[in-house]
Amino acid sequence: MRIFVTGKNGKVGNAFFEYMCRRHPDVMVDRVSVKPDVLCQLDFSGYDAVYCCIGITDENSSELFSVNRDLCFEIAKKSRDEGVKDFIYLSSMAVYDFSESSNMSPVCADTPANPVRNYGRSKIEGEKLIKQLSDDSFRVHIVRAPSIYGYGLDAYLQYYKRQADRRVFLDAFHDMKRSAIYADNLSELVYLICTGNNAESLSYYFPQNRDAMSYIEFIKAVSLSENKKPILIKVPQSFESILFKNKRIRDRYRAVMYDMDLSGHFNWRYNVVSSKDSVRITFGDFTK
Repeated sequence: MRIFVTGKNGKVGNAFFEYMCRRHPDVMVDRVSVKPDVLCQLDFSGYDAVYCCIGITDENSSELFSVNRDLCFEIAKKSRDEGVKDFIYLSSMAVYDFSESSNMSPVCADTPANPVRNYGRSKIEGEKLIKQLSDDSFRVHIVRAPSIYGYGLDAYLQYYKRQADRRVFLDAFHDMKRSAIYADNLSELVYLICTGNNAESLSYYFPQNRDAMSYIEFIKAVSLSENKKPILIKVPQSFESILFKNKRIRDRYRAVMYDMDLSGHFNWRYNVVSSKDSVRITFGDFTK
């Protein structure tokens, strides 16, 4: 099997390449920088799958839509025209509304995509264009990933690291989980998509770590990985609803997650590393 990964220097693409070298060395993975002016020079024929994981997250970038939507669509069209069977488009959980005014219940099958920021809008518009190309000979797989973290993808955990330095926390709101995915788990999902026998011409995926953690559980995991001991103030569960009326507490502890029933792709076999282990491994790497 041969897989083409867009973006030679992209963090997600590099994480996939390195994972495949470690876990599935029998699969040939090629990474190439893809820009509009060189796209016509690339040859996708001979590849079984194209993993399109390029993207811009900067809300103020003038290239946000031209890359996340237009360029990805052109890559998909070229892939189809040159005989690629499977196209994986890395979209985002940002296509849903997680603003303060939105319903904070987990995203489920009937939750409408309603992005409130340009990054989410660029991704949903990219999805709409690319899915039109799907047919019996060109399978489109749309992966609405939550926050991704791992070695080289440390921004998400660095947030919790900064928070952990505050040392004092409310030990509460454990039921308010946060969907996130370790880079190895996402990479295994893409591998399973590429090697699976999905006959559907269009498929959606909503991956996350199966053992999703809350804000305070992330703090504990990060603190443990750095041999720190946070000061925890135990809060009776009966008081949580009262505390949650405070905007500062609500913003910090609130849930942002997929319903677990939405994420059990391949019977959860893509979860190759647990959440706590992934935090330990990630901090063990990038703090050296």
